[in-house]
Amino acid sequence: MMQQIKMSFIKRLPAHNDFLLSLSGFCLSLFLATHLVFDATILFGPSVFNNVPKMLHSIYLAQIFTPVVVAGFFIHFCIAVRKIPVKSSELQRILKLSIQTRHRDTMLWLLQCITGLFLLLAGTLHFWIILTDGIKNINAVSSSNRAALPQFHVFYYIFMCTAILHSGIGMYRISIKWAGKGRKIIFALMLIICTGYGIMSIMTINRFNNRGEMQAVLKQRIIYINSMIDNNTAVESLNSELMDFHKIMDKLQLKVSPELFENLGITYDEKLYLILKKTE
Repeated sequence: MMQQIKMSFIKRLPAHNDFLLSLSGFCLSLFLATHLVFDATILFGPSVFNNVPKMLHSIYLAQIFTPVVVAGFFIHFCIAVRKIPVKSSELQRILKLSIQTRHRDTMLWLLQCITGLFLLLAGTLHFWIILTDGIKNINAVSSSNRAALPQFHVFYYIFMCTAILHSGIGMYRISIKWAGKGRKIIFALMLIICTGYGIMSIMTINRFNNRGEMQAVLKQRIIYINSMIDNNTAVESLNSELMDFHKIMDKLQLKVSPELFENLGITYDEKLYLILKKTE
């Protein structure tokens, strides 16, 4: 009896793997869609964006879901890699056949395999950056600083667009697998959704980048003002610099606080803080 159950389970193993692949892919796509919407709140200002991680931490969702998402990401890849042709000869044969037959779904599957391999590396790097920076330290200033770095600015463009493309193809394939019909409608719907998310993500990254560049100028202003204070510069010159400083602060919708120094990577100085705060 046990032998029969064991043999039955082994025979059903491909079906179980296929179900787990679809389930993990669906959950990760849902997470990605939610994550991109949360990131896009920066378009409405830093206070709106900062409230998101604060809310998630207050109800312990960030602490719970972070390890779950990381584990789900690698489980999804481990299941999916069994279906990916790893030999170059296999890839060339499938690619040649797909081009000859012009079979859209096969081409999409190949594209999903390629983007999946890239996302394994890019996703691992992204998780490492977030975890080493600390999930509690996610805010508009620190995120903008990172996005403005040339290497990360390009990385996030490619990473986000690839993730949206991979997720969109996956959701399309899951939908037609379980719906069994309506391929054209489902494809058109997924194309519209992916395009919308792509545009939103580009706008989000641009906003982070622009803020990061302004914050770099702001940091230099603070350092320069501090040197003027130390050198007892004339009041008129100091006031002029302070006015420029507060103009940048207003554009960034930021307030002077001890956390601002930390997020900008500046050593906190109480005397400087009180002067900046007083003239705010």
